[in-house]
Amino acid sequence: AKLANSDKVIIGLGANVSVEKNFADAKITIQGRRTELEKVLLDTTGAIDQVASELSRLQQEAQRYQ
Repeated sequence: AKLANSDKVIIGLGANVSVEKNFADAKITIQGRRTELEKVLLDTTGAIDQVASELSRLQQEAQRYQ
């Protein structure tokens, strides 16, 4: 297979919608998504740590009543 135009890519926007972008713009879009995902990962990890800490505290408290 041979690409007729290698400076354009198709990128998904969500909701089954895709657009054609030049390579540089697509790269910026994907980098932005990556940054957002990294932030969500940090937020989620922090929330999981808080839940784990609270669970541990509750387990210790429950042991006092046994």
